Amino acid sequence: MAMTTVTQEIKSSNISAAKMFNAVILQADATYTTVFPQMIKTIETIQGDGGTGTIFKVTFIDSATAELMTLDTRVDVVDPSNLTAKYTMTDSDDQEVVVELKFETEGQGCICKLTTQYVKKADEIHSGAERVLRVNKKMFEYLSANPDVCA
Repeated sequence: MAMTTVTQEIKSSNISAAKMFNAVILQADATYTTVFPQMIKTIETIQGDGGTGTIFKVTFIDSATAELMTLDTRVDVVDPSNLTAKYTMTDSDDQEVVVELKFETEGQGCICKLTTQYVKKADEIHSGAERVLRVNKKMFEYLSANPDVCA
């Protein structure tokens, strides 16, 4: 197992930081299953109210095999006043991914700063980093095309 940290930024010229935080963090169970129905089957709250300490069970559909996979996701920090969040995902092999997000205003849009720490098999780290970036870019595209969502 290797530990690697990847830092990424995604910019939007027309989505506010507050709206993106709302979609990606506060309403994630609804927005992710809507935006990614081919990838995320369900997001179930196991414990908590969505804030710090909440545990979610995320059920994914593996696109290659159509098998279901689950990740336990623990919310470590949710700070709406600073538009920051941190969560830890653990898979069935006890491999962890820790994601820290910070949304900052830039003009009429925002920058989403992602710091992702992978404790995984080395060959899975690169594909994981690419997947995180693709998912967040697609969320930006969805919110741009659907301005009333998470308004």
